[in-house]
Amino acid sequence: MKILRIVLNLSGAIVLLLGCTNPFSVRNAEPPEITSDSEFYSDATHPDTVFSNFKKSIENRNVPAYMNVFVSNVFSEPHSFHYEPEQYFQNDFIQKWTREDEQNYFSRLKNAGSSDYPRLKLLFMNNLELRPLVSGSDNDSLQTNSLQYQLKVDFGDSLITYGGVADFKLFKSQNNQLWYIYYWRDNAINKEYLATWTYLKTRYK
Repeated sequence: MKILRIVLNLSGAIVLLLGCTNPFSVRNAEPPEITSDSEFYSDATHPDTVFSNFKKSIENRNVPAYMNVFVSNVFSEPHSFHYEPEQYFQNDFIQKWTREDEQNYFSRLKNAGSSDYPRLKLLFMNNLELRPLVSGSDNDSLQTNSLQYQLKVDFGDSLITYGGVADFKLFKSQNNQLWYIYYWRDNAINKEYLATWTYLKTRYK
């Protein structure tokens, strides 16, 4: 009986050991955590990509990606950035709205809430159409149709929806063969001036 008891005890110990994970085994490495959203953006080798990056950069509150949508003066391009505000606010834009002003506004909007807010959502209510700015400019100069937009700004305890109509002009840089927005005009719908993107910019300029 004593020998049988020892055998049974040994058998139980073996089963227990087989069912346990080896504490000295090497576990599979977990995939690295992705902390950058750079993979969301593509080089704007096609004009449609400009607006995809534009929308994503706003919703991700990514200031560098947002500014990369617009032409810069790095390459001394023939076009410079130009924002034409809703005319109702022309007295607030006596001086030309520069690319730096655009960056300052978006940075201030991004930092206007907590770390998670404001949450931004951009919708274009009609389909994007691109046409040559002048005859034969299909390859380097385009303009959009008038795009009706909604920009939702959610601060957690309040939600404001801005809306209007935007027109854009784009060109392809000869330096890097990428497309950029260089002209942006904003207009109100039915005189809803305080709903426009222009009004939002006046609040955070």
